[in-house]
Amino acid sequence: MSRISFALPLFLLAFVLFPCVDAATVTRTLSSDNIPPGGELTVTLQVDTSGARDFYAIDEVYPHGWEVIDAGVGSTSHQGHWKQVVIEGATDAEYSYKLRAPDSPGKYTFSGEFMFGGMENTEPIGGQNTVTVGGISSPVMLWLVPLFALLIVIALYLSYKRKQGK
Repeated sequence: MSRISFALPLFLLAFVLFPCVDAATVTRTLSSDNIPPGGELTVTLQVDTSGARDFYAIDEVYPHGWEVIDAGVGSTSHQGHWKQVVIEGATDAEYSYKLRAPDSPGKYTFSGEFMFGGMENTEPIGGQNTVTVGGISSPVMLWLVPLFALLIVIALYLSYKRKQGK
């Protein structure tokens, strides 16, 4: 018997007994990275089961002080958490929920973890995890600030020149 014909059955047996580790993931996307105080933010969680998982659990932690406007299909029974559990027939999925930002400006961080069937430990949710409340949020605002500064300088200069002329 040749080495190849002997190795092939061993390889197939090992493949069946010890399946390859697949990369099942949960990835977060935020509808914006900068919103006004009291503004709305949509959070989307993309679940990739890699086709080999039967069940999973997600525990998404949104920042303190934010209000859930629409939980979608998730549970928000624990303050500060958005949860989703699939107990059978898990497939790739996308979940979204909506939050209202607090009135306090600042940088806010999302966190969370997930676990698929067959995993020994939880893994952190990947993707975007920070949003700024109350920062300059539009390209128009980015050029308005220097423009206003320039107008103030011109006004001060003209006022100074007028006083010098008298």
